[in-house]
Amino acid sequence: MKRHGYLLDCGYKLRPRYSPSWKASWSELLTENEDSFPMSSHGYIMDARRLSDDPTVMMKIVARDAEELIITKFLSSEQLRSDINNHCVPLLDILDDPLDSERCIMVLPLLRPAKNPPFASVGDCVEFVEQLLKLLCSRTF
Repeated sequence: MKRHGYLLDCGYKLRPRYSPSWKASWSELLTENEDSFPMSSHGYIMDARRLSDDPTVMMKIVARDAEELIITKFLSSEQLRSDINNHCVPLLDILDDPLDSERCIMVLPLLRPAKNPPFASVGDCVEFVEQLLKLLCSRTF
């Protein structure tokens, strides 16, 4: 809730329950209301809407020097995004964290987990790893 105004200014809208004017709907059936959806079990991940074109995105707070951010930025570079072997999730945006200067907010498309649907065979697992390694092997670092 503390980041709500900042994220709105950056073009991202959080779920209504994170708005400063939100009122709980506890008097109604919980399963029919947006605020009954479970929050992420990971405290630093949240979904939002990008206001410019309305897709649902995932926001993740990470340390500015996190390997995950460095690798994602590298794989999302213009040169690698155009590589047909690059099957990685693109980094849409990086926002400053207004509450912690040591952290930033990665914005990514909202996808389903890699294991959903579950791997049905060893071949599925091999194909998954093959796609990940194909891009890395085609590049020199």
